[in-house]
Amino acid sequence: MAKSKKLEKNDEKIWYVMVQGVTEGPFTQNEMDERQKSKSFKDEDLIFRAGLAKWMPAQDYLGLKEIPLEATKGKKEKEEEGENSEVIALEDGKAKSKGVKKFQLTRKKALLYGATSLMALIVMVSLFHTKKTQPTPIIAAGGSGNKVQTQEGQTLPKQPAPSGAQAPFLKLKQISLGPQYLIETSLPEGTLLGVEILAAFGAILKYPSFQLNKKVAVKKSQMPVIDLTKENLPSGDYFVLVSGGGLNASLPVAFGVHDQVFHKKMAEHKALLANQKKSELKLLNNNTKKLSRMLIDITKAYQMAHHKPSTKSKKIWNKKVIAWRKDIQKELKSVNGISETKRQIYIYPTQLLQLKFLDQKFTSIIKDFDQKMKSKRYPASGDDVTNSFKRELGKLAHSIQNLK
Repeated sequence: MAKSKKLEKNDEKIWYVMVQGVTEGPFTQNEMDERQKSKSFKDEDLIFRAGLAKWMPAQDYLGLKEIPLEATKGKKEKEEEGENSEVIALEDGKAKSKGVKKFQLTRKKALLYGATSLMALIVMVSLFHTKKTQPTPIIAAGGSGNKVQTQEGQTLPKQPAPSGAQAPFLKLKQISLGPQYLIETSLPEGTLLGVEILAAFGAILKYPSFQLNKKVAVKKSQMPVIDLTKENLPSGDYFVLVSGGGLNASLPVAFGVHDQVFHKKMAEHKALLANQKKSELKLLNNNTKKLSRMLIDITKAYQMAHHKPSTKSKKIWNKKVIAWRKDIQKELKSVNGISETKRQIYIYPTQLLQLKFLDQKFTSIIKDFDQKMKSKRYPASGDDVTNSFKRELGKLAHSIQNLK
């Protein structure tokens, strides 16, 4: 029985779709499933089903189709169905019906139930006749969106969409040959929009990649404009991304003239980037491995000097401290030029900046261990100093392994 109801539901034409102001339908649920799979309508389009109070975003289709049709019907419809749906079976003067409490049926009650059933039957026949004789509207896809045509060829005005049914939108358009872009949106005044100008690895000259972030606000009676004329962006291919109010829009843009000279320079630039990539990966791998070995060495030497304090152990300690300081100074020179303000020129700026931080931190660890040794009041272990450093070094090593 449940399977039969499901089949009826899937075959019933109750769905409508509004694409760019044009209403299409009605469709069965099976047809809607096919249209959804083939992406005939987008998330920002609107859908409507019998029983709904207003048009809904198409992105809610998967959730709406799971709701039984009865759950979306109005109160009046449910009351009418309630009057006609109860069937009372009589046996030996008693009522037997699932969900209905048994009671003794008197002659007066029997007459009342008979009259009610007759009236319900008349109402059902009247409704069936009205539904059968009323022409079914067919809304032609691709029409003007202002009229509805019936099976008999009549032209009727289309029922307007409920107020507030229009989905909010966010669009991005280039308004001049220069890098200026107009943001078209229905978002309310004061909404803050995030703007990102991105270039993928090897897509532009001068830098390996590129990212620039801006903020613009939606103003009353004025569409926001992104002006990049003062940014002096290198020639190449970019993406401009705008997001805000739960919406986003993107536009691929090309800066500069893409002629033969540009393509030749781009090929040379990509060759340089390939060598730079190898060099940065080598620096990251070698320095993290060296830091790991030095950390193990200093911890062992510290513990041995504590357990066997002597003049000899102190001399060994002092020699090692001098060697560690030389090594860490050498490591710092290799990363000394890296800074947050220059991160655009590196392929792996985040990892390189973290490596520089750990090299600097290790100099503090050497100093801390040495001071504890000379004060003769040092703990038996250096774990309190090295544990946090180990965790940070482990995270960096894991990040380097995931680099391509």
